Amino acid sequence: MSDSVFLHRYQFSNNELDELILSWFNLMSLADIDRFFWDYPGETDYSMSGYGLGRAIAQRIVTMRKNIGAFTSMQQILAINGIGKDKISDMRTQAKEAIALAEYKNIQRDPEMLWRALLLKGSGMTLNYFIQHLIKPQLELSIRDVSGYGKIKTTISIPFIGLARIVEGAQDSVTSFIRIRVEPWAFAVHSNKYLWKLSAEGYDHKDMKFTVSRDPWHS
Repeated sequence: MSDSVFLHRYQFSNNELDELILSWFNLMSLADIDRFFWDYPGETDYSMSGYGLGRAIAQRIVTMRKNIGAFTSMQQILAINGIGKDKISDMRTQAKEAIALAEYKNIQRDPEMLWRALLLKGSGMTLNYFIQHLIKPQLELSIRDVSGYGKIKTTISIPFIGLARIVEGAQDSVTSFIRIRVEPWAFAVHSNKYLWKLSAEGYDHKDMKFTVSRDPWHS
């Protein structure tokens, strides 16, 4: 997995990102806007919510679009009550994710295709879910294949992007990272990278003990 994250950083101009955002707002229904736009970490790297706009603001967007015909500038978006520079920053980050995903998956850069492709990925998963349901089963399968040959020890490094974590409590806890991305394309967009190591030890795949630790990420 670690070999796959060293993608070149895509270059994104604000004009390119804003054009995509405006296309999204001109395409989407109220329900689409409500469920698609989510927030991203700011300077403090904490972002608890999975969504960044909500139904009330989505309604204002749709109402303004009906009044003006179509959005043609980001200034029109900024004029909507509840949308500030922080939300514009989130939208641009989301547009970057969509473009990086398209480049990685060789998806046509059609605004609707980009929106639907990123929507399928959602706003992220928890690190705990990723380890418990996606990584541990793989380790257990590999250990099952070689069981009966004595004690097994193995370690896997898990690079990920921290999109949200709990401010209070143990900051180095797996459960504190409540929204992450592990997909390679995300590493071309975000800078807040982390690395967990999951170690498994035991004589049989049914009796394995797992431990985790976090090391500084050096990319």
